[in-house]
Amino acid sequence: FHHVAQEIAVRLREGRDLDRDALARLVHLSPTRFSHWFVEQSGIPLRSYKKWLRLRMAVDALLDGERPT
Repeated sequence: FHHVAQEIAVRLREGRDLDRDALARLVHLSPTRFSHWFVEQSGIPLRSYKKWLRLRMAVDALLDGERPT
């Protein structure tokens, strides 16, 4: 899970989002199985995780005196 979470964060910082299919390929799972696996590992769906991460990154940027976008 750590590898996937790290990849999501890196891509979001670069302004490039990975969709579920691309993330599933990273861990050699079907997209449907990946969705189930992601919830099992994180406790929340991928879409919710990405929203939370974007919000956290924006808050961190504001706290650092940067623009949140």
